[in-house]
Amino acid sequence: MEVEGAGDAGRGAGAIDEDMDRAAELFGVLANAHRLKIIRRLADRELDVGQLATALDFNQPNVSQHLRRLRDDGIVVSQRHGSRVVNRLSTPLTTALCELGCRLAAELDPSRPEHRPNQAKETEKR
Repeated sequence: MEVEGAGDAGRGAGAIDEDMDRAAELFGVLANAHRLKIIRRLADRELDVGQLATALDFNQPNVSQHLRRLRDDGIVVSQRHGSRVVNRLSTPLTTALCELGCRLAAELDPSRPEHRPNQAKETEKR
């Protein structure tokens, strides 16, 4: 599967290594269920902290803390609209990555028989 803009042709090993290091940092930021839920909500529309807290049933300080981390890493962008500060995803690739991660998690779910070698063999014998 080719990702647009992710080609290695003509790039040095150092640049590719830097990309991998940055990807690892981003995966670390995304390795939090609360942040993934925030991203999922922001995939639909811009929201302020209060709207996110209500929609996710989280407290506002917790949402603000997660948004700050997402902003610091360039995943979320905030913009003032009058007295409100609304948040949005910086790129639609974030939504695609999260959706792909959820699909992969479902596919690799250890509760599925095909991911439990002994049980899968027993099922095949029946």
